[in-house]
Amino acid sequence: MLNGMKVMSFQNDQTQVFLEKEADAWFERNFSKEVKQNRDQDLVLKYLRTAFLDGKKVGEVGCSDGWRLAELQSIFSCDCVGVEPSQKAIDVGNQRYKSITLMRGTAASTGLESDSLDVLVLGFCLYLCDRNELFKIAYECDRILRDTGLLLIVDFMPPFAYKNPYHHLEGLNSYKQDYSKMFLWNPAYRLIHLETANLPRNPNVPMNPDHCVGLTVLHKNQTHAYPESPFG
Repeated sequence: MLNGMKVMSFQNDQTQVFLEKEADAWFERNFSKEVKQNRDQDLVLKYLRTAFLDGKKVGEVGCSDGWRLAELQSIFSCDCVGVEPSQKAIDVGNQRYKSITLMRGTAASTGLESDSLDVLVLGFCLYLCDRNELFKIAYECDRILRDTGLLLIVDFMPPFAYKNPYHHLEGLNSYKQDYSKMFLWNPAYRLIHLETANLPRNPNVPMNPDHCVGLTVLHKNQTHAYPESPFG
């Protein structure tokens, strides 16, 4: 409250802004047309093509219309579910990809059952999430991912944490940091793969830290988190 006036902080309302309008606008700008979404260069697909996903349940938060899940399902015939804040993306995805399940939700509130996923992908969404929801997001991801499951995070990977103004809507921010650290404090999570790329993914363009994108793959194993004391 400032001189009797209520001051709104978009930082605390960023999720709501995306649910109300910006998630749909983002989808319209980037994925409304059915085009090949850089499948050959996609870091997540590149990694998971080497995995054994037959009979597994794969989920993606921030899945857009579900194009990445559809690609994985075509390869492995795995059971796929996507969570996405944009209703337009879900509607389009339901038309394009009949055999995957899409539902509206956020990284902090997926609506998925506990211990329901063998593989969880956080698909380039954390940089736009509320800062005050990061602990909720970490809890939610851990809740829905089964023990011995894989957590894949694709997002910006700068040398340190910082923010940029979100160019498409005044008052919002893009938050860039190493999001694997949200989980690696917990000994149940172990980093098993790290890969970085530059946006745009052109080998002739010098690496720009502001455009650096990384894929981190974490393995969850609660059984091995706390071995017997070696000092006994």
